[in-house]
Amino acid sequence: MNGDKETKIVLLVEDEAIISIIAAKALKRFGYDVISAKSGEKAVELAIANKTINLVLMDINLGDGIDGTEAARQILAVREIPIVFHTSHSEREMVEKVRGITRYGYVIKNSGDFVLNSSIEMAFDLFNANRSTEKIMNAMRESEEKYRAAFTTSPDSININAMDGRYIEINDGFTKLTGFTRDDVIGLLSTELNIWARPQDREKLVDGLTENGFVENLESLFRCKDGSLKTALMSARIINIKNEPHILSITRDISERKQYEENLKTKNEELEAVNEEINAAMEEMEATNEELIATTENLEKSESRYRVLLDLAVDGILLGTHEGIIIDANESICRIADMPKESFIDKHITMLPFTPSSLEKSPFRFDLLQKGETVINERALIRPDGSEVAVEMYTKMMPDGTYQSIYRDITLRKQAEEKLGKYQLLLQSCLESPKDMSILSIDKKYQYLNFNTFHKNIMSKAYGADIAIGMNLINSITNTDDRKRIKTSFDRALAGDSHIAIEEYGNAFHKYYETRYNPIVNDKNEIIGATAFSANVTERKLYEEKIIKLLAEKELILKEVHHRIKNNMNTIISLLTLQADNLEDPIAVRALENTGSRVNSMMILYDKLYRSADFTNISIKEYLPSLIDEIVSNFSGSKFVKVEKKIDDFVLDIKKLQPLGIIINELLTNIMKYAFNDETNGTITVSATLADNHVSLVIKDNGIGLPESIDFKNSTGFGLDLVLMLTEQIGGKIKIERNAGTSFALEFDV
Repeated sequence: MNGDKETKIVLLVEDEAIISIIAAKALKRFGYDVISAKSGEKAVELAIANKTINLVLMDINLGDGIDGTEAARQILAVREIPIVFHTSHSEREMVEKVRGITRYGYVIKNSGDFVLNSSIEMAFDLFNANRSTEKIMNAMRESEEKYRAAFTTSPDSININAMDGRYIEINDGFTKLTGFTRDDVIGLLSTELNIWARPQDREKLVDGLTENGFVENLESLFRCKDGSLKTALMSARIINIKNEPHILSITRDISERKQYEENLKTKNEELEAVNEEINAAMEEMEATNEELIATTENLEKSESRYRVLLDLAVDGILLGTHEGIIIDANESICRIADMPKESFIDKHITMLPFTPSSLEKSPFRFDLLQKGETVINERALIRPDGSEVAVEMYTKMMPDGTYQSIYRDITLRKQAEEKLGKYQLLLQSCLESPKDMSILSIDKKYQYLNFNTFHKNIMSKAYGADIAIGMNLINSITNTDDRKRIKTSFDRALAGDSHIAIEEYGNAFHKYYETRYNPIVNDKNEIIGATAFSANVTERKLYEEKIIKLLAEKELILKEVHHRIKNNMNTIISLLTLQADNLEDPIAVRALENTGSRVNSMMILYDKLYRSADFTNISIKEYLPSLIDEIVSNFSGSKFVKVEKKIDDFVLDIKKLQPLGIIINELLTNIMKYAFNDETNGTITVSATLADNHVSLVIKDNGIGLPESIDFKNSTGFGLDLVLMLTEQIGGKIKIERNAGTSFALEFDV
């Protein structure tokens, strides 16, 4: 846990109990003590009252009450403490909103323990670095003198300007960064040098100095003397020199780091699975690169100013004689090497515990120092416990023959570079894992960004192309039809359309490939390229064609079967009708007619099922209206009867729908036979509703009414007995109501 001697306490603010428990366990595994809060108000109370809390891990959405961003503002208004947001929000607007509150971190939930732990460690490092920087800047403000040697040898650019912007003094770092010499700039305005590539950067600097008297970590784009552009991180504040206000600016060149970040983003966009860890590595590297070398300048040297600057500098500093004997060391070099100051004094520089391999790679160059050059090396120091720390050294010989060497701890940067290398290997491993899938990515000019071996072999076999990173994919395809088809698909992806295409590829092998095309989008939501994942689906395509043919044959068979069943049912109805015509017994005739009507209702249901996409379920709204009309129209008096249908649209399975059709047939047949006198106008109302899986069916007429002596348990015919049996079959209940006619109310559950 960053080598801290005592356990740090983290305030975990999370309103979801399960997420809070999981996060707390992870934090304890990292070695932290955890205090939990479920609301923003409680988090503010604890963070202000308990000064032992070292960091706040804050969710944004906290239910009722204030959210995480407001809680963070209230806490920061009272005390300085690192706050890391832990949330499911990844929208750009939310990130910008949080950035305006704190810059100590923003972690997406479920990013993994490594990302969470790295983000917390980074927040502590950044917090400590900011406090160290503030101490140094405060010490610098309290003194009116400067240490000229540190000003001259600083690898960062340092310049002093009058309040109107005219250059008063610059160091060698300024010349190294911009190419402008002292003679080029002294007495001139920065606008006269046209050094600001983005005018808004200068406006931010002026606004910050005007409002606060200082600006920290302002990322700016500068135009060098040769016209080239460099990105740098700038901090500035107003200081007094001889009781006159001046502007002191310290600027660090981060162009290489910016390019490094762009390259890393490209890799992130190619493999989303490792995106969060790569971002963490970038943030770790950024945290180490944002340290400031505390220096200033004035007109005369001062031992008191020298000691403040030496002891408070973030980077390690060694001073030596012309012969290479160390005569002074600051606290930072003691911390970096984990050695007391006495271990450095009176020791020759060559006796420091550098690793043999780093000395072999970067040997001592006293010859270059004696020529006045600044020597920059990367070496590794061996600490007393045997661990190694990577350092970047800036060494320069002073005019009096002494030398000064600045040591910067670059261990985290080296670790980040090593992680990036591993992530690149992981990316390539992921590309090569599918042995039967072609994977590639291109930029907006169709130039290869990456591809796997399977794709390379296909391009060689199909088109005789020996492809490489940077080559143009479209120009490598020799088949005209394939080239046109692939370009069209990639153009869709580059326009933002993620899609899947099944394509047959030309003369070489006539294979079907299913390809998933997707755009590559950067953190600015700009499309910078596209990916394609292709799998050979030739065998599947042939199976699909065979299945389509079999389905067509099945459809023909079903049509023939349906035709025969309908003919058989019509034949049954016709036979019943003929038999009824040949009978004189009215009871037998009615029995045959009723049976024919029941068969007819079954035939209507079957026809609806056949025409439906689902053979086991059918919409009652599609079935009942036609069944009702068919039953009523079979009676000669139907023209005097008005039928009102109020049928909801819901689905029933065939096991309930078939008995229901026969029940409706029996009840409507009974109404048409007995409810109305001859040529008397009547009304039949049929309603069907579904509520809470409960079906209610009501059939009502305004006829002469059913006698009180007849009910389902006391019936003179088979019809009502059949209705009761079918009602019990579907698990329902039915009742008769006599009020201005007769009403049958059937209810059952589905």
